[in-house]
Amino acid sequence: MGDPLADPRAAELLAAVPDEVGAVAAEFRTAAGESQATAAGLSAARQDGTWTGRAADAFRTAIGRLPLRLDRVGAGFSAVAEALTAYEAELSTVRAAFKRTLAELADAESRLATEKAAARGETADSEIARLTRRAFELLDDFASGREACRSAIGAAQGTAPARPPAGHGITVIST
Repeated sequence: MGDPLADPRAAELLAAVPDEVGAVAAEFRTAAGESQATAAGLSAARQDGTWTGRAADAFRTAIGRLPLRLDRVGAGFSAVAEALTAYEAELSTVRAAFKRTLAELADAESRLATEKAAARGETADSEIARLTRRAFELLDDFASGREACRSAIGAAQGTAPARPPAGHGITVIST
């Protein structure tokens, strides 16, 4: 069946820090709130009847569909935050279970060595096989959770415009 630690996913899982995923989710949540608050502020300013004149009209025209775009960006940021939050919880659970399974596997292998020395290896052999299967199942869970998070983030990317609309004073720097 093989050594679960030889699987490249094992190193990734053991190196993963769920709290870092949560911190990134919090940043996206904050960005979502800020973009939605900005959209609400721009919409309110556009409808403010106390400001009149050419400057007010020019401002209202310049705002255009920007509030709607900001709402879409905010929704995308929220979707990414939700995906990362779900991934953080799953990552924490899978990582802890994987570590426990590795510890149990090491213990079973140690007992097997002792039992083989005493010529009674059947019990530990089947436990090692079960724990090894469990470790690989957890690696599969990790890969599935990571892929679900990536898919959700990919879907959320479709909510942001590829380039800002012309005339909004935003400079795009290409690398």
